[in-house]
Amino acid sequence: MEAAFKAESGVQWTAPRSYNQFIGETRSDKVLSLVKKVPITSAVPSGLVVININLGSLSSMLQSIKASAADSIELLSAQDKPFKEPGVDANFEPNAWGVSTVASSYTGWKLAVKVPKLEQGSLLAVFFGAWTLPMFGAILLSIMFLMYITHRNYKPIEEIMIRIDRYALKRSLSMGKKSEHDEFQFITSALDNLVEKSNQYELRHQEDLSIRKKYWFYELLEGNFSLNGAEWETEAVQLELPRTFNSTIVMIIEIDNYQEFQTKYSSRDQSLFKFVIHGVLQEIAQSQQLTVWFEWKEADQLCAIIYVQPDQDYSSIEPLTELIQNWVSTNLKFTISIYVGTKGNDAEEISHTYQDALKAGQFRTLRGYNHVYYATETKSHLQSDTYRQLQSVRSLVKAVRAAEVEWQRIFDSLFVEMRTELLPREKVLDIIHYLFFALEKEMEDLPPELASNWVVQLNVEARTALIATDLIGDIQVGLHSLLGALVESIQEWQLANEHHNRIDEIKLYLLQNYSNPDLSLNYLSEKFDLPSRVLSKLFKAETGERFVEYLIAIRMTEAKRLLLQTTEPVQSIGEQVGYLQVISFIQHLKWILPKKLMVAMALRIWRSLVKKYLGILTSSFCCSRSRSSLVQA
Repeated sequence: MEAAFKAESGVQWTAPRSYNQFIGETRSDKVLSLVKKVPITSAVPSGLVVININLGSLSSMLQSIKASAADSIELLSAQDKPFKEPGVDANFEPNAWGVSTVASSYTGWKLAVKVPKLEQGSLLAVFFGAWTLPMFGAILLSIMFLMYITHRNYKPIEEIMIRIDRYALKRSLSMGKKSEHDEFQFITSALDNLVEKSNQYELRHQEDLSIRKKYWFYELLEGNFSLNGAEWETEAVQLELPRTFNSTIVMIIEIDNYQEFQTKYSSRDQSLFKFVIHGVLQEIAQSQQLTVWFEWKEADQLCAIIYVQPDQDYSSIEPLTELIQNWVSTNLKFTISIYVGTKGNDAEEISHTYQDALKAGQFRTLRGYNHVYYATETKSHLQSDTYRQLQSVRSLVKAVRAAEVEWQRIFDSLFVEMRTELLPREKVLDIIHYLFFALEKEMEDLPPELASNWVVQLNVEARTALIATDLIGDIQVGLHSLLGALVESIQEWQLANEHHNRIDEIKLYLLQNYSNPDLSLNYLSEKFDLPSRVLSKLFKAETGERFVEYLIAIRMTEAKRLLLQTTEPVQSIGEQVGYLQVISFIQHLKWILPKKLMVAMALRIWRSLVKKYLGILTSSFCCSRSRSSLVQA
């Protein structure tokens, strides 16, 4: 205690000392004491705090953490004296061989670890242990076996290496220079090339399947399918398609107003939209549990072969068509029209149902976009007759050539007839082609400066644009604009002609005096003081028709009206329109009247002849009776 009070430091560790916990205790323990002055904040401490640590406990702790390779571990004082309990050997040399020490800056104590010396016989004892010899024997046998196996299987590897060397040498000679080669690099490169070639082959195989699939699809639709049942079954397995064509229906999905679609969207967007339609059809078909084989056959047409059950009809695919059409019109900024063909039962009939679907699609021209057209509903209108429409076209062309106001009424009537008759697109285009053909013929008599400009437009520009138009309403608007411009040009030319008014007077005179049987070029030449040759030429240039044709057309129009609206005899009607000879009148009528009117006229002639014949018989009978009475008298 006295030493602790005299010490200058506040904390002090003592050397090992004897300590009795209780007074009068005979047995003492070796302890280490930690002495600290109190209070800590006072400059003159008035007491001490002593903490005793049992030396035996400290030694046990050190032994418990001793490494297995260490011989001993000791705690030394600052004077290199070990802390030992009584009765323990204190023979420890800190500076001996194999002793490592570390000193504490806090207590000054040292921790020493001693490693024992290896004895000469210890390693041999381990080596010659009972379990070590068998292990080394097994290792030796394994090495020998590995050498044997390597030696036995080295020949194929050696052969491969020789071939690699020969190939490398041959390649070096062909290149004209010798270079070092690495066999492993060569093998790695060969394997990489093999994998790449395999991937390329797989890709080409998939492309080949896609091409074959499209090829057979097109062959089926065009009616050129050349495989029999067994051959198609083999092909169908590879293409992952149904093996038979029992109960199939062809459906065509066409993008409406494709010209606007091409103008509005880029090529990339067009491909994206087509991919979307392709995916929607596939997804909806799967949801409806329908097997569908479909490909883009045209830029605007997606064709599909739908496999249905033998006992199913159109009702099985109506939900499919409605869902596709509604989805596209709702989610995309354009619409589609769907054409459904008839039902086929084998490969040959697929081309027939495809053609029926195309024919059903022709009615889109009349009915418009965003509809579903079934072949069974439109088939009855495919045989419509266009005789009346062609007659109207001839009248329209003559009215346009003469620049008459009547052309607009005839034009509107023509399109009303086409809509009423529900003509398919093919026949509508036939009528349009005939209209352009007739216009070209009529334009031949116009002056070259007027005809040349319009012939180019009628042949190329206008015809191409109208034929490419989908709907009849658009065709009507475009054609009306074209004919209106043509009529205006002809009217301007007519007004510039000094004889225009004179020809108008002649036309008016013909309308008022068509019943005169003496009407002729000579008659008009004398009346209007124009040479007959000049009159004929001017009349042809102004109206596009010869004088005789124009007069006959007026007379036949009036005769047709009288035949339909009156019950007068044919001879009387002929006389009213300027024909004194009924035979001449009938010859002209048969070229312009429909068959029904000709039959009606024949019946009327028959009745008049019967009446006339009966009248003759009656008068003859009366005369004979009067003669006999006179004889008797």
